[in-house]
Amino acid sequence: MVIGLVSVALSLLGLELGNRLGTKTGERGELLGGLVLVAVDTCVLADVL
Repeated sequence: MVIGLVSVALSLLGLELGNRLGTKTGERGELLGGLVLVAVDTCVLADVL
């Protein structure tokens, strides 16, 4: 139950933060998000190999 509540709370926090940052950064925010995803994927791939 606690894990579910924490998960929902962090998801809502992420949505709010993304909305606020999205209005400030515009298209650059999409680029930044893509770069973060590529970095995370690279780290996961490095751990697997």
